[in-house]
Amino acid sequence: MDTHQELDEWYEELLFRGAEVVQEPELTEADWGVWKDFAIKDPDNYVIAFGSGKKE
Repeated sequence: MDTHQELDEWYEELLFRGAEVVQEPELTEADWGVWKDFAIKDPDNYVIAFGSGKKE
């Protein structure tokens, strides 16, 4: 995702569709900027993470 807003919208969409959340969205500060990510579990029990952030 390009922006944290897009990531938040995707998170809400996945919740609406009944996704099992493994990790709530969280922000991580880095020397290059801010990273935000979350993770869900798919129907085959694979954990899939999504994130956003750009080098400033």
